[in-house]
Amino acid sequence: MLARTSFLLALALFAFPQLFLHANVPSRHPRLARRCALRRVGFAKTQVSPEEVEPLRDLGLQLLEAEELGENGFRSLGQHRFAGVCGLNSAFPRSMAWHWAAEERSLALFANLAQELRPAIGAGGGNFQLIAAGFISATGCGPTESRFHRDFGVPSIPEGSTVTALLPMFPQHFPEEGHLEYMPWDTGEVTIHHYQAYEFALLDGRLDHRTQPFRPDAFQRGLRLLLTMYFADLGTWDTMSLQQVLLSQGAPVLPPLVRSSADASVDVFEVGQEVFGLTHDGWYPATVQEVLPGGRYLLEWFYLDGTEDSFEYIRTADQLRAAEDDFE
Repeated sequence: MLARTSFLLALALFAFPQLFLHANVPSRHPRLARRCALRRVGFAKTQVSPEEVEPLRDLGLQLLEAEELGENGFRSLGQHRFAGVCGLNSAFPRSMAWHWAAEERSLALFANLAQELRPAIGAGGGNFQLIAAGFISATGCGPTESRFHRDFGVPSIPEGSTVTALLPMFPQHFPEEGHLEYMPWDTGEVTIHHYQAYEFALLDGRLDHRTQPFRPDAFQRGLRLLLTMYFADLGTWDTMSLQQVLLSQGAPVLPPLVRSSADASVDVFEVGQEVFGLTHDGWYPATVQEVLPGGRYLLEWFYLDGTEDSFEYIRTADQLRAAEDDFE
């Protein structure tokens, strides 16, 4: 019986060698290989079409050439608004700034590019959706100015549920510095990803990474510009932690994380109303200062000791709750 089985296996190998010699599926299915790498080591890369990138490259450069940051850090380009955030924390160089899409129609500018990335990001039926997008600019990064960090490092956000996508925008070809350093899960050793035109770096939200130091004069016009997009699997867990991470990074929280402003069920708040607003570390008291288009509210915040906050922030209705009689 054993001899007969061995004979049949040998005959099958001779007659149908492709069944055995091409069993390495990832090599014949690059998208599957990228998904496997992203799940296995926390990092992958994938090419995208130039025709989807070029309009966004122009948009990013126009955004940086626009007027200085206006009230509340917002910049407008035609019908589109972006929220500018500088000096986020000590993990990033002082010159680095984020320019986040601040409205649904502005986030929609990145939708086609996000659609190209989904086959490389989603796996096993995950409900990965674009939750934030924009640009990252910097004019220099000293040797000690950037630290390894995780974009979604809070314990309540599980591994494999969020992805950061990074694409070089300007200059189109980077010098030998200013790239991406990361620590793949399988080795834990610092590895350098060299940014390439039309090639996205995909990082799990819990992968340690940082900006590779670079001299200001290393880049054309002294400017380094990336496009960034955040994706999250929204199908299996509470998204409140996602909202708090975005708020801590100065990124507006938009649908699909909150209800669309077109949803008639969205609560309505009035100017002068006392509310509690969501922040990156919980709910804090505030007063509605202005009702903005698109179901958003400009708030004046208070610390828990009653001290007035000197900053004003914008929240959607889903990130507010009425204070009613328990407001203090």
